[in-house]
Amino acid sequence: MRKEVVFAILAGSIIGIVVAFGAYRLNLSFQKKNENIASQEPTNPNSPTSSPTPEEFKIVLAKPQNYDVLLNSNYAISGITKPNVYVVAFDTDDEYITRSDGNGVFEIKAQLNSGANEVKIVAIDDSGKSSQTKITLVYSQDFADEFSKDQIASTSATKIQKPISFIGTITDIAENTIQIKTLEQKIDQVLVDPKNTTFVKTLDSSSKAITQEDVAIGDFVIALGFIQDNNVLKTQKLIISSLIKEVKDEVLLVQLQNLTTTLTAKDIQNGETVNIKAGKNISFSSNIKNTKITRLSDLDTNQTILVVGIKDSTGNFVARRLHLIK
Repeated sequence: MRKEVVFAILAGSIIGIVVAFGAYRLNLSFQKKNENIASQEPTNPNSPTSSPTPEEFKIVLAKPQNYDVLLNSNYAISGITKPNVYVVAFDTDDEYITRSDGNGVFEIKAQLNSGANEVKIVAIDDSGKSSQTKITLVYSQDFADEFSKDQIASTSATKIQKPISFIGTITDIAENTIQIKTLEQKIDQVLVDPKNTTFVKTLDSSSKAITQEDVAIGDFVIALGFIQDNNVLKTQKLIISSLIKEVKDEVLLVQLQNLTTTLTAKDIQNGETVNIKAGKNISFSSNIKNTKITRLSDLDTNQTILVVGIKDSTGNFVARRLHLIK
């Protein structure tokens, strides 16, 4: 009787160990499978990085993301930076100014030109210290008309349900695939379909429809479409274009010292003297309530102004925008 009890206990223990080990292996198998699935989930290559810490002075954009294709020329740039600083967004034509709130959050209403636009965003604090970033955005009215937001939302072939662009120089052409060397010197692949891809050539302010046969190695192109699982772009529209205009302008915070045809000011960050000339299409704005600035003579010494412009060959800072701070 005792032997039977002992054998029963041993048998039960062995069965329990086998079951437990099997459950462990099964759980481990599911865990690895889930890890593999998670690692295969497509991620947006243009997703923003983490928010800046209080010790950092940088700009993290929430939207739009680099190389987004926008369906409306009017758009908003939002993000986070250092609290209570001025934020300036500008392309080669226009400037937009706001101020971040107490948490560093900001939003700027802006407008895009047709085609690819480089947009520079600069945050500058009261000491003149600044941080900046750049993004490239694409606006195409034809693309917006053809692919409405409802159509984009229902596109089942993509993981990221919004259009983006690949921009760069063609380095290789296969039957249905074009290889592009991007502005960051990466190699990207775009899929084209003569039946579903629109081909356009836009140079010197003129635009005309072309065919796939007109596309050649060495062309600078803007490919608009949707990202596939393997980070290949399924192209809806391919534009042969001239190079994107680079935004070279800078932002300074200065204190006016002398007012003549050339303004003399002190750079608040480093204390250096800056000679400021009015650019051909200079614009004025004011942060002071009920104070309107329309010309240089409306300014006064010791005032603090935000200046957007670029240095010329003589070292003068040619201003395209003067914004009165105080």
